[in-house]
Amino acid sequence: MIAELSSASAWSLPTTWEWSNYTEAWTTGHIGLYVQNSLLAVVPALALMLLLGTAAGFALQAMVWKGRSLTLLVFLAGMMVPPQMILLPLFTVYFQTACRHPVAADPHLHRHGPPPDRWSATPCSPSAWCSSSSSGTTCSSR
Repeated sequence: MIAELSSASAWSLPTTWEWSNYTEAWTTGHIGLYVQNSLLAVVPALALMLLLGTAAGFALQAMVWKGRSLTLLVFLAGMMVPPQMILLPLFTVYFQTACRHPVAADPHLHRHGPPPDRWSATPCSPSAWCSSSSSGTTCSSR
């Protein structure tokens, strides 16, 4: 492996393919679980967006009704708000409650027990409700 790195260009393909690396990464890295979670989040959201977007587009373009222009203006104004401005209040709430990582703060997001050790520095444990004040962070059981 080291000889291959030093003898070939960084942009060249490997001389031998180690397919076992892919299966090992799939099993030890829980890639199947991540794909399943992604599909469970994306497919219903996509279906709902297509359904509501099609209905709203038809109502705003083809139908004539009172308040149509105002509704279109509200939709356009909503599209002009950057997503960062929408997420800023959520970010502020996380820091005010001393929950530095949202996955560590919500026990329902864990399917394989407690969060990994790299999140253990967060003051919020999955079984505690944390709050911040001028005297520091306090956590109490739920």
